[in-house]
Amino acid sequence: MSKTLSDDEIKQAVDVLNRVPKGFLPQALFIAVAAKVTMPTMELVPVRQNQNGDVEVLLTQRPNDDPYWPSQWHMPGTIIRASDNEGTDFSSGVERVLQNELHGTVHMIDKPRYIGMKFWDVARGRELDQVFYFETDAKDEDVVEGQFFSFKNLPESTVSHHKVMIPEIAAAFRMQHAE
Repeated sequence: MSKTLSDDEIKQAVDVLNRVPKGFLPQALFIAVAAKVTMPTMELVPVRQNQNGDVEVLLTQRPNDDPYWPSQWHMPGTIIRASDNEGTDFSSGVERVLQNELHGTVHMIDKPRYIGMKFWDVARGRELDQVFYFETDAKDEDVVEGQFFSFKNLPESTVSHHKVMIPEIAAAFRMQHAE
């Protein structure tokens, strides 16, 4: 059962939140907020076809001290921030993933392709997830962080809700190449 907050407690919380810059939240505050509201997120998954014709996705490994998915493999993505550019292409998030998670070494052959939206409860709270993939010709040696995996043979320690999306991404990629 939750305790009712006093007017003073609410005012104090509002005062603190009003001092936080628009966009990025410090981790402790992010953890608290993520547990209380639906977080808008986006996944941006690099996909390639190997020499055998198998579809492979690039996954990165979360740090050992990650509060939600320690050491688990996941699809690159980001929280959509209030400071991001407006529009339907999520350009700020795309750039953040390409630079921060993929270190500028995995390049897009074509623009990101939208797969769809997922709305679900995950380890850190409820998320509204916009899912994209892009085709890349990156070689294993190009990848600074992460590894390509066949969508049929994902690591056991892949984030569970990402395991749900990866076959959908592979199917969309195959359909694109069948056209």
